[in-house]
Amino acid sequence: MNYKIISYPSSGKRILFIPGWQSEIPIAFLNKLNDNFSIYVLLFKGAHYKSNDILNIEDFKKSYQDALIKIKPDIIIGHSFGGKIISYFPTQKPTYIIAPSCFKSPNITILKVKFKIFRNKLMKQISNIFNIPLKNKYLGSNDYKNSSGNLRKTFLNIKDEYPPLDNFKKFTNLKIYGYDNDKSIPLKLLQKKCKKLSLNLITLKGNHFTFFIENDFLIENIKNDLNNIYNN
Repeated sequence: MNYKIISYPSSGKRILFIPGWQSEIPIAFLNKLNDNFSIYVLLFKGAHYKSNDILNIEDFKKSYQDALIKIKPDIIIGHSFGGKIISYFPTQKPTYIIAPSCFKSPNITILKVKFKIFRNKLMKQISNIFNIPLKNKYLGSNDYKNSSGNLRKTFLNIKDEYPPLDNFKKFTNLKIYGYDNDKSIPLKLLQKKCKKLSLNLITLKGNHFTFFIENDFLIENIKNDLNNIYNN
């Protein structure tokens, strides 16, 4: 099995939560929801814990589908990579994706990234030849730097995979949260895509991981939204 589920049972409806790539479980965030809901955290092998296999996006999609059948969630929440996987499967269930990596960057941004990759490889070769320490900025993205071996190969397999844009129109109750100082998922990208697709985007102050520690507004927004959905 390519995934595991950690449960925080309680009374109330079931929330399925998927963390971002190589992210810790946001305990403080989940604890504030656990009073009202049962929480099920879905962790993928190769994305959240060690794997000896090289995986691709289809492996993660299949694991997600299996987990949906097992958990039968009433509500779905995902952060970053978790939001990407969720976006492949439109649903009528209330869905909240936080700083999701589910939208492809504009072509000019992709060219910049490819140039940086070429530059980083070149600098690594120069570093090896002349035994010069490599500066941190030439080591790649945080996800790339924090991976190695098969984990890095898995990351390279999935980083440029994105769900079809038409998928987002098929969600019935979807909210997207973006952060104004997010270097990983630029707010401008989210704003552009959400405007084009007429999606509900809520902008918060902070960076990619702010919701781990400063999440009161986010929690209240989700709770109020769910109360309106289930009490009307």
